[in-house]
Amino acid sequence: MIALGVLAALFVDTWVEDRQNAEKAEIYRQRLAVDIKRDISNLTAVIDYYNSVRDFGLVTLADLDGVQPLEDFSLMHAAFNAAEEWAFVLESSTFNDLQSTGAMSLIADVELRIDLADYHRIGKSRENVWNLPRDYRAVARGIIPNPVQAAIHQSCNAGNEDVGGPLSATITQGAEISANIEPLTGSAIAEGLCGLNPGDFDVRIAANELRTDKQISRLLRYRVSQLRVATALFAGQREFAEQLLTRLETSG
Repeated sequence: MIALGVLAALFVDTWVEDRQNAEKAEIYRQRLAVDIKRDISNLTAVIDYYNSVRDFGLVTLADLDGVQPLEDFSLMHAAFNAAEEWAFVLESSTFNDLQSTGAMSLIADVELRIDLADYHRIGKSRENVWNLPRDYRAVARGIIPNPVQAAIHQSCNAGNEDVGGPLSATITQGAEISANIEPLTGSAIAEGLCGLNPGDFDVRIAANELRTDKQISRLLRYRVSQLRVATALFAGQREFAEQLLTRLETSG
């Protein structure tokens, strides 16, 4: 009887522990799914954003290379937006919590555990690509007059404060870019320059300095090249995230 009592108590303890672990695993699974949904949303936004920044870069290069000259203020607008940035980091709080508390084993699917680790490892390893080169930004924004920069930033961001990133590039999507530059679906020049009146600004000296600077075209060409790489990697990370989300939502 004593032995049976001990065994029964052990059985109950094990059952209670298993149930608690199952509840914890479900909570973690839901939290991981929420984090990855945020990643997917942020990755989609950042891809659209940097595609637009790239378009501004191509239009700026077309002027600097003499392929398709712009009006002086349009050059200021394009060159400013070609230097825009949006800091991006993966949502990793739940994954880090699983690791730091030793709770990773709560996820019964071993392959899913491995893929979650790979997802965050790959994301971390790509930060050096996602943090785009800043040399062009420093040169261009050292030339464009500060009042012009402030006006572009304020006018192009107006009414969009609820979106998670600088928006002077993203609002231009939907217009057409000249086919003799590159056949792109995105836009590179906002209609009406975000409502700014070019006549309100004297940018002749700055525009000439941009066009005659010996290094800016080279720096911008490299930046555009890195933007292509970055957006391709963002797209790959988003695809990985979508696969993980499906598995999280159908597991357990």
